[in-house]
This record gives sequence, C-alpha cells and structure tokens, in this order.
Amino acid sequence: MQRGSAYTEDEADSLIIDMSEQDQRAADAFEFISATGCRAETIFGRQRKTGGKVVVNGVVVKETKASRDFSKAIRAEKIDLMKGTVTLTEKGDKTHT
Repeated sequence: MQRGSAYTEDEADSLIIDMSEQDQRAADAFEFISATGCRAETIFGRQRKTGGKVVVNGVVVKETKASRDFSKAIRAEKIDLMKGTVTLTEKGDKTHT
C-alpha cells in the first residue's frame, strides 16, 4: 500500500518538464495534481463502466462500455480567483480547499 507521494519533488518537476514537450495540458494537469495532492479523477473525471463483458469460449463477444463522470471534477464554479483557492471533492465526498 502506497503512503505519501509517488514521486519526489525533483522527480515530479522532471516529469512535468518532459510532459510539457509532448502535451502541455497533461503537464499542467500533473503539476496541479503534484501541487495539491488531489486524485487524477478530480482532473479527468471518473471512468464508469456500464454493461458487462461477455466471454464465450475465451472470446469477448460483448465489450464493456465506459463513460466519464465529471461530478467530482474541477469546474469553474469550484475555483475562486479572488481567494486563490479551488475546492476539491475527493473520495468519500470529502471536500478540501
């Protein structure tokens, strides 16, 4: 079980620089995650699976469909530019500012 940060501050900074060369939006998202400690689903929405995977004789005949739930994701109304804060809704509907 992981406790604490997955990356050191130097490792995170290095990853952000490398990411920015490939995709600036991904680098910005990772920088926000690194700075706040929020979960990735707070940025990208939570993936929800619908339907079921059906396997016949070892072959998948019906795929599981997926959609994104953005109810806990950061939206404009959760950002307060005057105070310089953002309200995060995390696991268990806990909110952090």
